[in-house]
Amino acid sequence: MVADALSRKHVLVSTLSSKLMGFESLKALYPEDPHFDPIFRECKELGRDKWILDRCSNPYAKFDGHLFKDGSKKAEAMKKLHEKVRQKHEKKNQEIAKRANKGRRSLILEPGDWVWVHLRKHRFPSQRKTKLIPRGDGPFQVLERINDNAYKIDLPPEYQVHNTFNMCDLSPIATVEDEHPPNLRTNSLQYGEEDTSTTSSRPFTRSQVRELQKLQVMFMQMAVLPRDAILQMFHSAHYAGEDLVSKFGLGEPWKKVFGPVFIYLNSVTSEKDPLTLWEDAKEQMQIQVQSWPYSFPCSEDFPSSSQHAGSWQRECKDYQFWTRADEEGKYVISNIRAGDYNLYAFVPGFIGDYKCDTIITITSGCSIEMDDLVFEPPRNGPTLWEIGIPDRSAREFYIPDPDPKYVNKLFINHPDRFRQYGLWERYADLYPNGDIVFTIGESDYKKDWFFVQVTRKKDEKTYQGTTWQIKFKLENINQDEIYTLRLALASAAQAELQVRVNDSSTNTPLFSSGVIGKDNAIARHGIHGLYWLFNVNLQGSVLIEGENTIYLTQANATSPFQGIMYDYIRLEGPPFYN
Repeated sequence: MVADALSRKHVLVSTLSSKLMGFESLKALYPEDPHFDPIFRECKELGRDKWILDRCSNPYAKFDGHLFKDGSKKAEAMKKLHEKVRQKHEKKNQEIAKRANKGRRSLILEPGDWVWVHLRKHRFPSQRKTKLIPRGDGPFQVLERINDNAYKIDLPPEYQVHNTFNMCDLSPIATVEDEHPPNLRTNSLQYGEEDTSTTSSRPFTRSQVRELQKLQVMFMQMAVLPRDAILQMFHSAHYAGEDLVSKFGLGEPWKKVFGPVFIYLNSVTSEKDPLTLWEDAKEQMQIQVQSWPYSFPCSEDFPSSSQHAGSWQRECKDYQFWTRADEEGKYVISNIRAGDYNLYAFVPGFIGDYKCDTIITITSGCSIEMDDLVFEPPRNGPTLWEIGIPDRSAREFYIPDPDPKYVNKLFINHPDRFRQYGLWERYADLYPNGDIVFTIGESDYKKDWFFVQVTRKKDEKTYQGTTWQIKFKLENINQDEIYTLRLALASAAQAELQVRVNDSSTNTPLFSSGVIGKDNAIARHGIHGLYWLFNVNLQGSVLIEGENTIYLTQANATSPFQGIMYDYIRLEGPPFYN
């Protein structure tokens, strides 16, 4: 309007008189404007109408018509235009809100209500840095209702954010009707309310809340109707990754019988120790093991055998039947389904697998007696040293105590002590200044070899690989011969194992496994996944007389769950090594 002032001065003054927002301050500046001041004085002395007539008699004056309009009328027209636009915007906003709120229910919170707070990444970046950190926190009380869509929450100061939240960041929770917050148990062994009548102590996302509501409805129906319901997951990638997920071609026919599955439910009164439920369940398990196989399944596809349906490494689509041989190596596998089979075996205490070269064809009612099967484990020369036990597990290595805040009391002083959450974080606690250095003849793998080689956390978002050292002494090295390093892995999770000898600074390792494994045994509190065996040939020239060092590097480092569980490591000398 300032740029157009010279052609529309009079109308501008009238428009400004309509008291549009912010224009009063602009209007006060115009008497000081050097271009506007002469026009303003003439209008004031001659009057508006005479000034217009004088100007119109000037043939050189050009007007666009705005000077002939009454200023007050234009001001009124501007007001009507603004009101019309405002009404149009309000109507459009109502239409958008109607579409956006379709299917939503109105929910109004009051001071004193309990809510979960959803931790959005943009507002709580440090609380959402990994997928294992809860996506919400609470319960917190509502302090003040600002409007139907905004509330002040009793948020602890350590979050360092303002305590006002939009309704989309809050989820209400049900509480007991008394003066105290709900008695939420942190685990099922604590005394408190029944699990079915309390909200989980772990926050839910909105999608999880919707699923929980569906489950609550289903459980209510189950309580009313005389019927049973159970959910079973027969295919999972939790411990072995996608390698054991069945993959099918287009139109490929497939069927497989799972089960039967036994469900045992027990209970005790609140006065008794809840741990008795665990002991009772284990006794019932032993009873069912002795009763297997069951005779009641009637499906023609059910494998009525005295053997278990299991799996062998990556084969998961077809049936497998397995058993354990006795001390003399004798075995029987009965009631096998008709079909063509391969025969595999492995022996605890030895590395490698056995596979029979002959395809075994099973027909109905047949009996096959196999010849003696001789398994020759991999070996090129005498053992110079070894670490661990070749049992396809990392159980024998050092497993630390968990962080006190993650303790599962069921596995305190338990043989399966690895079934504790967060053990991967304990590596950095135990080795804050460097990685493992294991000395043959001095170190003890039960105490000095951590059960999993994980990454090391550098800061909130980055990790670095770790390098473990094995120090050993050698004499009488034959530089023209081949030494063999056997590396048996119990599990691998998106890891790359690199081997260097006596020089950790070389860019190119003597051996690299490449990125291997999709096991989730680290995150799932396991002790093994799929088995891997690598045989690394070492030229004698890379070894030296006296002390040598083998560097084992897990180089892939983008998350806390990438790592390797070793089963067994052995260095063999060349044949006829003295």
